[in-house]
Amino acid sequence: MRRFLVALFLLLILAGCSDPGIQEGYVTGKTHSDSYTSTTMICSSYSQYGCRLWVPLYQNHPERWYLKVQDCSETDHPYNTHVIYEDCEHGTVSVDATTWQNATLGDYYPPGMEVNR
Repeated sequence: MRRFLVALFLLLILAGCSDPGIQEGYVTGKTHSDSYTSTTMICSSYSQYGCRLWVPLYQNHPERWYLKVQDCSETDHPYNTHVIYEDCEHGTVSVDATTWQNATLGDYYPPGMEVNR
């Protein structure tokens, strides 16, 4: 059990060191995930033969909306907002439902922050 906790702790530390990616750019796609509930079985009582009692742990995951964005400011590409370039930076931004509904392909996110080049 102790090894498991140490491994989980290290995993959480490493996950916190990841690059969050870009947070602004031209919208190249939109995705949506419905809300759902997941179930994880947790052992709450052990014996010499292993787990004696499993208890379900339910977790509700809310509905989410995402915009896929690209930033080509570090490249020589023109600001063609409808073309997805492989050598540009790409990212996914979590937004609220209203922003997701109002965003169209080619819009700059966040609105009003467009960089003229």
